[in-house]
Amino acid sequence: MATEGDSRLYPVFASAQGCQRVLGASDDARTQEVRTLISFLEMCDGRRPLSAIVNAFDEEQRTVILNEVRALVQSQAIQDVRTEYRRFHEVSRNPPLAPPAFSEAEVENWPLFRPSVVGEPLACQSHVSEAFENGFSFSRRSSPLTDLLGTNDNARLLGNLIECVRRAYQFSGDKRTVASAGALYPIVVYVAFPSAAHGAASYTFAWYDPFSSDFFRIADHPVQNLTPAFPPDPLVQRLINCGVGLVFICCDTHRTCAKYANRGYRFALLEAGSVWQNLDLAANNLSIPIRAFGGFIDEKCSELLSLPDHVQPVLTVLLGATE
Repeated sequence: MATEGDSRLYPVFASAQGCQRVLGASDDARTQEVRTLISFLEMCDGRRPLSAIVNAFDEEQRTVILNEVRALVQSQAIQDVRTEYRRFHEVSRNPPLAPPAFSEAEVENWPLFRPSVVGEPLACQSHVSEAFENGFSFSRRSSPLTDLLGTNDNARLLGNLIECVRRAYQFSGDKRTVASAGALYPIVVYVAFPSAAHGAASYTFAWYDPFSSDFFRIADHPVQNLTPAFPPDPLVQRLINCGVGLVFICCDTHRTCAKYANRGYRFALLEAGSVWQNLDLAANNLSIPIRAFGGFIDEKCSELLSLPDHVQPVLTVLLGATE
């Protein structure tokens, strides 16, 4: 990692013992330098840029810090907020870096987690029936991929896509359809839909603005540009070629990590899940087939959407024209 002045760092070893172990500083000649570096580590909270932290020290101390920053980063005593979450993101990408350890049959037979010690059921009144009467929607299981083939009605498909996205993620005054850590709202939504009235020779890509609820065209891609972004499964490829609505839920992790350091990545993923749940509920209410699809190829989706490094696709959603 480069040590430019705008790097935002946070410590891994925040104690004197940990710092000395990393630096290998056990002799008296290094004691003052270690104290300076410990003070530096204590100020690395992931919020302030490196230049602002260094300027808080005198000239002699600044020399010590700048001489050691690269070594501290390389030893992972400190890490850059903007790069470390991306390292984890790369590990979790598709296609997987390692084969699954268990078969699908084994996973399906695993029981749901249950605490080892539980007491008697609580005596509480349920209002589930009232919720149904008031129109509350419980999501069904995801639609089979075959249900998304629909009737190849692209006009209806586009209408379904717009309606579901607007219901799922919309800002109106001080009201929001999802909560957000620190009110930062890192979610970025794109959609793609067949450009022609019938078939899917090409797709139009658009960015969704949750403030205005408008969709803005960003690009048109021939269908052959989309197929590498998804696995070579025959049914998935047939869906793309026949015409399906696509929602790309992305996270601008710079927004959350600027405030919450590495934990901001976790918060961004939670919010992406909230948007997906809203999409699923909206489609369920409208009897529209919908399916979350996590097997997309990260790099190819980023290329299609022209995403910068700090915005990552975390989920794709397939949506049909009719059920």
